[in-house]
Amino acid sequence: MDKLQPGQLFKLCQPNPIYPSTIYLQAHQSKTLPDPNGERLRLMLNDGQYAINGIFKPSPEKPHLDNFLRYSVLEITNYEITPTAHGKVFIVIDDAKVISQGEKRSKNFEMVDKVVDITALGGGPATTDNASATAASTSNAGAGVSTSTNNANKPKPATSSKPKHKVVDNLYSIDQLSPYQNNWTIKARVSYKGDIRTWHNQRGEGKLFNVNLLDETGEIRATGFNANVDKFYDLLQENQVYYISKCSMQMAKPKFSNLSHQYELGFDRDTVIEPVDSEDASDVPKVHFDFVKLDQVQNLQAGAIIDVIDVILPLLMILILP
Repeated sequence: MDKLQPGQLFKLCQPNPIYPSTIYLQAHQSKTLPDPNGERLRLMLNDGQYAINGIFKPSPEKPHLDNFLRYSVLEITNYEITPTAHGKVFIVIDDAKVISQGEKRSKNFEMVDKVVDITALGGGPATTDNASATAASTSNAGAGVSTSTNNANKPKPATSSKPKHKVVDNLYSIDQLSPYQNNWTIKARVSYKGDIRTWHNQRGEGKLFNVNLLDETGEIRATGFNANVDKFYDLLQENQVYYISKCSMQMAKPKFSNLSHQYELGFDRDTVIEPVDSEDASDVPKVHFDFVKLDQVQNLQAGAIIDVIDVILPLLMILILP
């Protein structure tokens, strides 16, 4: 625990920070998620003062974190800090190792995304205190911060001796999608597919269709117009799973969708959609619930669509009074 630097996460989430080549964080919560490359971990990490959401992305070279347990202290040497669509900040970890088994702390950690200006984060390669961005991108050791520059120059994953699953670089969950990422792929199920609709007005005519895309973290709406209707409508089938990348992204329009995601996707000429084999699709859920506590319903906007779960207690006998 001595290697933790309280307050470091706050400094890393400022505009134009200097990223250390190595940082130390404790994982005080974790959840294992399915991933074709190994054991993907959804993490809650802390520096001793602030907490941050995190993802460990497995690779063929490092399919899991050895000796990882709850409260482990991690030495993180390849990472990226990025804001998400839901007002959170994530640290995406490509390389790390467990250096000690820490203990539960009685202190409650303040979420760093509650005390920083998320809109000030984004774009541009990071600067490390060890080397320039160019040197970081060509380093065989892969030390330093993962950015859009050095991601493009990472060596391709080695071919597995048992190619059971498709290896996908830059696999993101739906709740991580935001305009701050340019190079991403999602693995998602089509939970809803609408009919083709046409329009005619003074500007001309056209057609469009919508789909809802689902993974274990949530749903996002996607729309295709005109030529992309012809290109993707028959390919996308309800309840089937696909790898999807290179879509445009814009703010969601609540009056056209009941999904909670802040953004929506647009299919365009560069969009890539690949069907997922049935044996690899079983880890993507068929339905997603976002449960709301009953005592919070009164605080929601009128017309909001929610999920609730209740237990019906034994019914009492109905008495009819004279």
